Amino acid sequence: MISQAGTEDRTLRIVSSQAYKNIIRLWMEGVCDRDQAEALRGFEIYIPRSRLPETEPGTWYWHDLIGLEVYTIDGARIGRVDAMIETGANDVIVIRDTGSEILLPAIAKVVRDIDIDAGIMYVEVPEGL
Repeated sequence: MISQAGTEDRTLRIVSSQAYKNIIRLWMEGVCDRDQAEALRGFEIYIPRSRLPETEPGTWYWHDLIGLEVYTIDGARIGRVDAMIETGANDVIVIRDTGSEILLPAIAKVVRDIDIDAGIMYVEVPEGL
């Protein structure tokens, strides 16, 4: 499904896809030329969760992490996962709480435990943050 603010959601069938550099090229049914493709610029693409492959143990989809409450391993609440950022080295977790923002690398040394069912992530904040 594709969606854009102020427009009605539309369902388009993806015919094929190709990874290219840091993007994914999509060929969609009914989109036959550049002008039709340009008309879709700015739309967001949604895939039903049931169509996603199962994750390996110890891995999660970003949308599973957004909204988790974040605590230090000592039990102090530091905020909520607001977003994820892809970088060249590793993904970054954006944690927000009452106007403040903390960016943490999404690496095993920092992210110590995730309990999706409880809605909690435990982290070890590196010194200096």
